[in-house]
Amino acid sequence: MSISTTTDIAYSSDGVSKLDVYYDPDHANGAAVIDIHGGGWFRGSKDKDADWASRLAAEGYLVVVPEYHDVPDGYYPAPLEDMDHVWQWLQASDLTFDRHRIGAVGSSAGGNMSVELAIKYGIPAVSLSGILDIDDWLAKHADVVPAPDNS
Repeated sequence: MSISTTTDIAYSSDGVSKLDVYYDPDHANGAAVIDIHGGGWFRGSKDKDADWASRLAAEGYLVVVPEYHDVPDGYYPAPLEDMDHVWQWLQASDLTFDRHRIGAVGSSAGGNMSVELAIKYGIPAVSLSGILDIDDWLAKHADVVPAPDNS
């Protein structure tokens, strides 16, 4: 089994938005997964999901792992708009997969976005710890201020 990985593919015309694609050409099942990293809307990276994306690809999925705008470069709902660009890019791509078999998975902020994709595009999704009503949560937690991840 050989996982093919292509990194830093531009998915939007902004020149910043990139994604990685993981795929096992010998074990493809025709389905795609959008794997959205977490990070509380203000940190994280697509690179931290490389292991998980490789495991999903080993199970036969075409896996797309996008970067998205986070604070301070982009405030909510900018990350959701990024996911729309990912969706559009994936649909228009020349990648080989069944465009009727796409799902989304994410943790934390990525979990929120996977649910948003599911609602908007009618796809299955898995949210691992995402806060589902983010507008209400943010309104009730005005003291929560994003800080850079310096670890």
